[in-house]
Amino acid sequence: MKNKILAPQIAVLIAIIAFFVTGCASMITSSSYSFAKTGEQTAVIYLNCTKNNGIKIIDYSGTVIPKPKEGTRWDVITFPAEKPFFLKVNVYDKGKSNLGASGTGAKFLNSLLSIVGLFVSIESSRAKVSRDVYFTCPPLEAGKQYNLIFKSRSIRRNSIELWERGDSRLIYEQIL
Repeated sequence: MKNKILAPQIAVLIAIIAFFVTGCASMITSSSYSFAKTGEQTAVIYLNCTKNNGIKIIDYSGTVIPKPKEGTRWDVITFPAEKPFFLKVNVYDKGKSNLGASGTGAKFLNSLLSIVGLFVSIESSRAKVSRDVYFTCPPLEAGKQYNLIFKSRSIRRNSIELWERGDSRLIYEQIL
């Protein structure tokens, strides 16, 4: 009899925790953009970004990328292949790394669970970074897909890396 009384309370608690972990409908979604002209051979770059660390493209060889629609961000960008180009990018790292929860109520959930002793949110030793830099991109192979990643290792050692998707092969690294 006692178990039947606790079951609804446990179900409500699980539903509340699930909402805070997954967030709500206002989460940002990925969107794609193309700098290539019709008929050009192309390659695709995926921007690996999180809330705390990532890279945003500002312009491509002088052409400014428009702001994405509200609730979206440019994560997949198509470029003309077979020729080098310059990107003005914003690299950022808030110097934080959360273990576990993400979403709208992550701070509340982290606080609640840390009180119970189930979760600890830590600050990493990485330096906080937010600056605009120029990235010299080597020629991209037509039809290939790449990841562009900002690596913040320390105050003096930051880099932008271009990786081939699938093969996980480092193509180019630019030390900042």
